[in-house]
Amino acid sequence: GDDIQWAHSPCRWLAALTLGRASALTRDDWESLNATGLTHLAVVSGLHVGLMASLVLVVSFGVLRRLRPADWRFSVAPWWLACLAAWSFAILAGLAPPALRAALMTSVGLWMASGRSGLGVWQIWMLALSLVIGLDPLALWRPGTWYSFLAVAALLLAWQGCERPRGALGWCRATLRSQWVLTLVMGPV
Repeated sequence: GDDIQWAHSPCRWLAALTLGRASALTRDDWESLNATGLTHLAVVSGLHVGLMASLVLVVSFGVLRRLRPADWRFSVAPWWLACLAAWSFAILAGLAPPALRAALMTSVGLWMASGRSGLGVWQIWMLALSLVIGLDPLALWRPGTWYSFLAVAALLLAWQGCERPRGALGWCRATLRSQWVLTLVMGPV
């Protein structure tokens, strides 16, 4: 009943991409996703894992700022909690290759963003790629792996040399800019 209603609704894509409601998609939708290598977008993907880690990071920093206003910036707790959230979300999703890849990439990205790595962004990118392929050698033959790393590389290139956004408006602009870059780069792919 409910799935039949979704099959004819254009909202089925929104439900699948944001809520992971895979049952909302039709067989033709799945065939299109499989043919383009984008199946991971309708299941738990890097977007979902990254959003969960980001949410936990922001909330953790907010709570820490309230509890310890003098030295909240120096705590590593929010970074660890965000990493734990990424892995928990990936494990709950069954640690399928896209979820494993997303958790690894998110962990490495959090390490870099925390300022504790001492490595350059391209070294971090290569480390994440090496970890993904080391833990899942079959990832070499999965289009989703290369799409993910291409998307991250495009974002790194787009943001290289730019200052970190400030304030809510700055982060909104940064998010829109990132989405625009991803649309331009990943659209043709």
